[in-house]
Amino acid sequence: MIRRPGAGVLPGPAGSLRIRRVEDGELGLYARTMAEGFGVPHEVFAMFAEPALAKTEHFVFYLAEADGVVVGTGMSAVSDHLVGVFNIGVLPQHRRQGHGQAITAQIIRVGQGAGATTAYLYSSPMGEPVYASLGFRTEEVLTVFTAPV
Repeated sequence: MIRRPGAGVLPGPAGSLRIRRVEDGELGLYARTMAEGFGVPHEVFAMFAEPALAKTEHFVFYLAEADGVVVGTGMSAVSDHLVGVFNIGVLPQHRRQGHGQAITAQIIRVGQGAGATTAYLYSSPMGEPVYASLGFRTEEVLTVFTAPV
């Protein structure tokens, strides 16, 4: 999905939601929260807990907190005029409260501050309405083939 320039005003975080960059030593928390948000074993996202990943140029990792409790994750990658939006995950018990939308909007705002004019992401079916509400439109459909386990 693509969000092109002129796609409208981005909403701010609702209520007490705080979206912040992951601090040194928090990548393990980030990876665990993301795994729980995506409903997969923690080992699937273990690579996101590697300290070297935090030093990757242009990548920024985010945690979202509501009333001091971590509720979701996000990641951005800015390159030239593009901001990639990745790893938007909200813990099941905190869904349907606007957190995924708020994390995505914050990533776009930060990307715009770094010079990005266009945002892109790959959406799950669950996320499509959230991203459409932020001005994203499907411009390409990818087919993914996987081997049986």
